[in-house]
Amino acid sequence: MPEQETDMTSFTTDIFTPNRQKPIAARSIWKGILARVAELRRRQSDARALRQLAARDLKDIGLTKHDVTAAHGNPLSIDASDALHRTSLQRSGNW
Repeated sequence: MPEQETDMTSFTTDIFTPNRQKPIAARSIWKGILARVAELRRRQSDARALRQLAARDLKDIGLTKHDVTAAHGNPLSIDASDALHRTSLQRSGNW
């Protein structure tokens, strides 16, 4: 009996392998977005509270209304409260 030759080509594919990177990446993107939204809300709340202070009260802590406006106009990557704190320390005793 002659041997039969089989012409089979085998290949593999990962088309059905779930990609676990996409959910992790999407989750980290959402976390980043939520963190920025929280920072924006905190800044708005802080700015509102500082705007209600009189110029004399701001002067007591070493700030001006312009300092508050400038610090809250910074990009979200720069912490506005840190910027105000540095400004206050630089100005302390110089009034």
